[in-house]
Amino acid sequence: MAQPFAPGVETQGPAYYTIEDLGELNGSPVVPRAINSAGHVVGWFVKGEGANGAFLYTTGPLPTELPSGEVTPVDATAINDSGIVVGVGKNGAGQTVAFRYASAGTTADLGVLSADDPASYAYGVNTGGAAVGYSGDFTSRAVLFPVDAAPADLGVLSEGATSYGYGLNDAGTVAGCATDANGYQRAFVKRTSEALERPRHLWRRDQLRPGHQHRGQITGWPRGPTDTPRRSCIRQERARSSRVSEN
Repeated sequence: MAQPFAPGVETQGPAYYTIEDLGELNGSPVVPRAINSAGHVVGWFVKGEGANGAFLYTTGPLPTELPSGEVTPVDATAINDSGIVVGVGKNGAGQTVAFRYASAGTTADLGVLSADDPASYAYGVNTGGAAVGYSGDFTSRAVLFPVDAAPADLGVLSEGATSYGYGLNDAGTVAGCATDANGYQRAFVKRTSEALERPRHLWRRDQLRPGHQHRGQITGWPRGPTDTPRRSCIRQERARSSRVSEN
């Protein structure tokens, strides 16, 4: 009978995980939103008096608050592998706007699509630093925030009214959700210079939302008793290896 394993060959065993407490800011547990391949995490925390702040966690031991610039960040929603962070904050006029933050740089106001839009939001960023999100309120439009240009309208589905951008890859393809002619939320994909389209093989009301994992690392918070504070953490897969005996 043939041997199932060759002697001396290293095989992949069961995975195990480590849990790392991300700590607190201003006495408040932090809530993660996204993680990059280096394990750097961004999200938000409660600063007090009903105000939120955005945080960045790199190598510890504690997360740090993102600095204010053109915008005071209140929620960091995405980070790329170069450490560029995007999210939502308040500008000097008190308006809710999307922001972009580069490591040791400024927190820049990404603006709104139309002067009439009350707010803008950024939820995804690619390697080059371009961001995607939406602008508006009840009639929001998915928006691309280029690095060196004004916000660009990504459009809506045929006969739809609203759209929201949540993810962006390095080829410029955007994923998100948009309303159809009946007002249902539907997932969409938009490739460069093409109209919004619905991916095939999705449930009628499926939506594409930003993920919170990268290369097997997952951010979140464990569920505990209702009266205990939630603690943010990184769940990281580590491989166990086993060697087949040569005897």
